[in-house]
Amino acid sequence: MEPFDVLSSNLSAVPVSVQASPFPLPANWPADIKFIIDYVFSPQLNLVRLPAVSIEHAAKFNLRMLLPKPYASPFALIVRINNSKHPANGQNGLFAITDIPPNTHIVDYVGEIISADSEQVKTSDYVLDFGGGGEGVSLEAADGREIRLAVDGAVVGNEGRMVNDFRGVPAEPDYSKRSFNKKKSATAAEFAHFANKSKANVEFRSYVNAKTREMRMGLFCCEAKGIRKGQELLISYGKGYWASRGLDLSEMYQKQ
Repeated sequence: MEPFDVLSSNLSAVPVSVQASPFPLPANWPADIKFIIDYVFSPQLNLVRLPAVSIEHAAKFNLRMLLPKPYASPFALIVRINNSKHPANGQNGLFAITDIPPNTHIVDYVGEIISADSEQVKTSDYVLDFGGGGEGVSLEAADGREIRLAVDGAVVGNEGRMVNDFRGVPAEPDYSKRSFNKKKSATAAEFAHFANKSKANVEFRSYVNAKTREMRMGLFCCEAKGIRKGQELLISYGKGYWASRGLDLSEMYQKQ
């Protein structure tokens, strides 16, 4: 089924409902996952909020000042994937319901804040380092140790947890001039692989809450041309993610 067909059959399939929390649930939200709009904290951390980011720190790492975005609307929608060639067939994905310009802040990634060194990191498929490249959040323990933080969206979270890895996802053929020129110096098989290979169009980035000065993690469009309505939002989980699970990346790419 093509992306536009998927969207047209799901846009009004499940109305927004309210759970006991009481936060409005996004359309097609799975019943077995608790929906939250802000971070919750592991009891082991003894935290009620994240430390404020200094102006100097934000400037050093070029962190944008933005308002939190707990919902993917009006940019994206959870859709059940019905495509036997898709690695996540029968599961959920996040699809654009409008054209999304480059660098758009689509939705936050929220979940349980935990220590990045906890055993939970080893057992969950939904852990994201809280910040990266040095700009991440950490705490100082009573004994002086640094405690790095991570976000786990395994049992609580929002639509940010629904984005799939790009590897192995079927893509529409690329009939652009660049693709055509590539064909001139490639075999038919090489061109088919080049023209149909999916790639990540979103990425997680750190930013600073403009009101509270706390650091947050958001999902942003990283595709230079933007994301078209109907396209699936795809990210790179990283080679380390798949290698740690004993999976061969070469087998995950679309076979031509």
